[in-house]
Amino acid sequence: KERAIIESGTRPEKPSKIKNIKRDVARILTILNERKKSRTTNKKEVKGKK
Repeated sequence: KERAIIESGTRPEKPSKIKNIKRDVARILTILNERKKSRTTNKKEVKGKK
């Protein structure tokens, strides 16, 4: 919704809201990538012990 307001050329009522949304998305992606990396390192450790 916020992005549609910007693309239409009108000024958003709360510009800081967009910044906060982008920050939240970055946090979520960071957490997902950390989990993905930890899973792959755990698999490598298990394979190495066999």
